Amino acid sequence: MIKCLYRQCTIDDKHATRRRQKHLEAAHMDLAFASEEQSDAANMKMQLELARSMSYYASLKLNLPAPKRRAALARAQFQLGNSMRIVGQQAIQFHGGIGVTDEHMISHYFKRLTQMEMTFGDTIHHLGEVAGRMQDSAGVFA
Repeated sequence: MIKCLYRQCTIDDKHATRRRQKHLEAAHMDLAFASEEQSDAANMKMQLELARSMSYYASLKLNLPAPKRRAALARAQFQLGNSMRIVGQQAIQFHGGIGVTDEHMISHYFKRLTQMEMTFGDTIHHLGEVAGRMQDSAGVFA
């Protein structure tokens, strides 16, 4: 899962760099467009690191009792699903129309990430799990 996210970020970073250089040379692209692409690439990298951290967090909580373990895994699955969706959508946005065709690698990674997000419950399901456990422990919603 993390490998797929990393590959998409790497491909998009190389693509954005080439695209930025081409536009700067040919059309003297304005600075706002270049900084927007850099911001999107940084957001993708941040989502990759969030996903990596939450996968480490989940693996460290595997030895806990069942209720605490389920809560930790629900938190991790929510963050991983959210990160997969954001990185996949940004990758397709970077590449434009070619990002959704079968000829481009990004579309295959996006399909794989979408399938992984739906495995063992989707992001909304795990958000409900996290919210339900917060209601049980917070005391203010009872």
